[in-house]
Amino acid sequence: MRLTLTSAAVALGALAATSVPASAGNYGVAYFGLRGSYVVTDDGSTSGAPGVVLYNFDYDETYETGYATSAFLGWTIGDSLRLEVEGGFRSADLDSATVVVGDGVTYVGGEVVDIGSDVQMATAMINFYYDLDLDAWLVPYFGAGAGAAQVEYNVTEPGLIFSGNDEAWIFAYQLMAGVTFPISEGFSMSVGYRYFMTEDFDRTGTTGQVFKTDITQHSVDVGVQFAL
Repeated sequence: MRLTLTSAAVALGALAATSVPASAGNYGVAYFGLRGSYVVTDDGSTSGAPGVVLYNFDYDETYETGYATSAFLGWTIGDSLRLEVEGGFRSADLDSATVVVGDGVTYVGGEVVDIGSDVQMATAMINFYYDLDLDAWLVPYFGAGAGAAQVEYNVTEPGLIFSGNDEAWIFAYQLMAGVTFPISEGFSMSVGYRYFMTEDFDRTGTTGQVFKTDITQHSVDVGVQFAL
């Protein structure tokens, strides 16, 4: 599914690029942009540490598809190199959890539990991009970025083991690839793929149980850039 979405997005970019005769890239010295993303979150693995009620509780979780939005300010700092400062928001809620190590009373290993959740992140990233100058309308790019994410993990369920509302600032990084194509003078669009990952972080549940997990996401991004 991810490969199909990415292939379709790149094909759309190539089609648009062949229809607008303008200079490649079209960023200018500085530019401002907006981006929207369709997000798929990898299945996760969460481990529990000793808490008030439980000694140990581990589970694997699956996520629903989500979305991301961001705004960014960029500068061209060389013939092919760009720097961006990006602020964003990401959302992908939990779908279900499969118990790996249960408490032996409420949940047992192998049990699948439907849980409600609200998992959101605010991100602040610094990105570097390298543009491939092919002397064509379509400009492929590759990029990498790092920064911080404020994760808010709000989980609800009929019992208390999974539930809890906690947040943390953590390190995050991302890798990007895609294409940019001009629409008009000073205005361009981009379509690409993004890999986003956080470091392991702790969240404390309602019972005092401390859970350690991380978040890995893949997305198809569509953006617009305006030269300043």
